Amino acid sequence: MKKILIINVLILLLGQTSLFSQGGLLLDSAQIVCSGTIKIVIENGRWKNTGGTFTKGNSTVKLAGNASAANSVLEGDVTTFHDLEIAKSQNNVKVLSSSVIVNSNLRFTSRNLDLNGKSVVLGTGFSSGSLSNENTNSYTYSALPLSSVTKTHSISNPSNAHFGGMGMRITATGSFGNTTLDRRHKPQNLPSGDGIQKYWRLSTTNNPAGQNATLRLQYFDSELNGLAEADLTIWRSTNNGASWTDMGRSSSSSSQNYVEQIALADINGWWTLGAPTPFSGGAIERITATEKPLRTMLWSIYPNPATDFVTVSIPSEKVETVVVELLDAKGLVVLKQVAFLEIAENASTFQIQSLPQGIYFARIAGSPFKPIPFVKVGRS
Repeated sequence: MKKILIINVLILLLGQTSLFSQGGLLLDSAQIVCSGTIKIVIENGRWKNTGGTFTKGNSTVKLAGNASAANSVLEGDVTTFHDLEIAKSQNNVKVLSSSVIVNSNLRFTSRNLDLNGKSVVLGTGFSSGSLSNENTNSYTYSALPLSSVTKTHSISNPSNAHFGGMGMRITATGSFGNTTLDRRHKPQNLPSGDGIQKYWRLSTTNNPAGQNATLRLQYFDSELNGLAEADLTIWRSTNNGASWTDMGRSSSSSSQNYVEQIALADINGWWTLGAPTPFSGGAIERITATEKPLRTMLWSIYPNPATDFVTVSIPSEKVETVVVELLDAKGLVVLKQVAFLEIAENASTFQIQSLPQGIYFARIAGSPFKPIPFVKVGRS
């Protein structure tokens, strides 16, 4: 295997030059200066920077070929790339340096980037510093601690902003100042079991009131961690993953691989996707495959989202008296009323003007079935 070893020299690449390295590119106390549209293709080898200087310009460094896993690496000193492309035909690329900085695009053509407990830092601005063409067959991964992709950018009144192409779309009201999104890949321990193999940590300089935020979290099929897509809901932690709250969902798509929730009061915190769980401390249990699907499967709540009132429609197979409860996202009962059910479709209406915006659930007290979610929003 041949390598290009550059020692104590200055290489100036101009115009639309392409540099091909078979077997690896090793900078040893040397300099490469790129000026113009430069493409450096490393075929079947590694990128190693030991005491060298790489002036990126508008260059693309592409790792391609079928080198062994041991030689498919980014190692040595921290390097700042303009564009970095993962285009391996065999074996993934592993990060061995303490971090990698990509100011423009980290592009995925084929195979994956193993973060290996290290970080990839993306440049600032929504038009730069992004993951490009990530897909279920080519993406970043690693469950090792500190493995992360991070990006910091100032945001104000974001509208469906895809933060760094990192799988989180944000719509919210307010000026948040410098906002950092940190994406990692270790499944989080939720009350219902492990979540998907991805979570996000979002932190803002400012935390304005009235955010009325919408978050859309996107995932790949390869990250589902055995979970059914139809079950996925959004979860949030405000204590660094020590405990998690099921925030429900307002919409989802298994074909477009996303789960979305609206009317969120605060975008700060840790976020992930997982299966829903009943509230702790109550008599509610999730329906299992062996249980008979009873009337809660046919419940409906309207309008949803709701502003002033919400009606719970409950079909019943017998005459009975029940207590219908509304619970907040923590599982606390906020409203309840007695309902007299007939053998028909029954309706129980709640006035909810005084409730804060957020996610709520309806249930019959003492029922063994999971609550039905709805969203309280403010007047537009």
